[in-house]
Amino acid sequence: MSYHLEHTHSVSNRSSETTELQRAIPKYSVHHTIPFNVFDCSCFNEVIATARKFPEPPPKSETVNSNVLLEFNKLVKQIRESLLPASKISLVIDHWTSVDTVNYLGIIVDWIDANYVYHSKILDFFSVGTHVADWTSEQLVSIARNYNIADKLSAVVGDTTASMITTMKETCNGSNKQAFAHACFAHVFQLCIRDALEDPNNDEVTNFISKLKRIVSFVNQSSNFYKYQRREPDYWKPKGTSN
Repeated sequence: MSYHLEHTHSVSNRSSETTELQRAIPKYSVHHTIPFNVFDCSCFNEVIATARKFPEPPPKSETVNSNVLLEFNKLVKQIRESLLPASKISLVIDHWTSVDTVNYLGIIVDWIDANYVYHSKILDFFSVGTHVADWTSEQLVSIARNYNIADKLSAVVGDTTASMITTMKETCNGSNKQAFAHACFAHVFQLCIRDALEDPNNDEVTNFISKLKRIVSFVNQSSNFYKYQRREPDYWKPKGTSN
């Protein structure tokens, strides 16, 4: 590990000039599996600067949790206040599953103010046990009422899965019956591209994808790929070209 830190990330624990902080940071990062680029964040630098300016014992987990909830409630209040002048708002929702097979629900509110300025805020993001439409729509209606925007809802935007379409319709019926469900343009556009790429009658695309698969397979299976590329640069040029 010391060799990796020193030669890959230029972090050494052997120098006599290395401070205790420089020794502690790699240890903390490795112990908690934290990427090194986290330490380039301005938030981390702010923590270090504050700790140097006001040296005191680090807070316990209970204190951190309490402070996070305090800041969260402040943000919720700010969002509520910013939504008060809005006459019409839209909810954008998305379900997704992590690599650890944990289901999440993200909710964003969009609106345009009286000066025609576009605004977008994250209302909530949390893990869910299921993607069932009934449960999801109940959560959305509850959140909309909590932010006092249920009667201002004009549209609910999401992907085009059967569950999501049902969720959007039930959310509209449960909050503001004048609101409508709207399919996400980016998702629809992605489906169009996928269908075009999977069209078996499109020989040009099929041949291109086939060649890409062979290249990827070669790269993944060959440890000498980059050496071969430098030795045979013309191999990767399209046939019939000189540049």
